[in-house]
Amino acid sequence: MIDEKFFKEQLSALKGHIDTRMDGLEKRMDGIGKRMDDVEKRGESIDKFLQKVFVEVEAIRSDMRLIAEGHVMLGEKFGRFESEYILRSS
Repeated sequence: MIDEKFFKEQLSALKGHIDTRMDGLEKRMDGIGKRMDDVEKRGESIDKFLQKVFVEVEAIRSDMRLIAEGHVMLGEKFGRFESEYILRSS
């Protein structure tokens, strides 16, 4: 049986992981915005800019995949906790 304290600790850790990924995602989006500003200021070639953006987009996709996996794990853990809690309560 999963005890409530363990579940809360796991939930907190998972939320922390998701929050960290979201922060990383926001930083990457800010990075793209800054690069767009840099393109205008420095006249950087479009090809170089697109290569950098592609790298950032791939990193964002990876972060989103990890966030989605975290949400799935969270749902699974909550479902198990909920079923164990219901079994204990009855």
